[in-house]
This record gives sequence, C-alpha cells and structure tokens, in this order.
Amino acid sequence: MSETSRPSDGCLRTAPRPMYEWDHDQIIDYYDQNPNLTILTYAGMLGLTGGELKDILMTDGSAVDKEEEEMAEEMFQTEARTTRNYW
Repeated sequence: MSETSRPSDGCLRTAPRPMYEWDHDQIIDYYDQNPNLTILTYAGMLGLTGGELKDILMTDGSAVDKEEEEMAEEMFQTEARTTRNYW
C-alpha cells in the first residue's frame, strides 16, 4: 500500500506512520494512553531496547515541568537574603 490512497469515497487518506518512525512525543503519548503496556513490550514494538525507551520516556517535555525546574534552579543559585558574614 502506498503512503497515500484514494478510497472509493474520493477522500485522500494517509497511512499511519509505523511505530519505528515515531518521534519522542508520539512515543510518550502512546505510552501515557496505554498504562498496562510494559516497557519491554513497548520497546519491542518500537524496535528499541528497554533502556532506550526509558530514556525517551523520562525526557522532560512538559512546559510546566520545565518552568518548575527553572524556578528550582533559580532558588538554589541565588543567595538567601538572611546570609550573614562572620569575619
């Protein structure tokens, strides 16, 4: 079957991309939508090792998480206002 096909109703449809061509966002979304899927089973479906899949799933893609991380880094990098010099 070709990438695109024109069925009898005349609408042009595209075939879904195979899992091994998915980007990281698609991989994460599918895993989130299928909570009973094990890492090793899903890794096999994608043609990855369990470790490679874990690395993808553990990447931070959430804007909220990124904002929280930035705030935490900012808190730890700035000196506390109550710092006293003892010398």
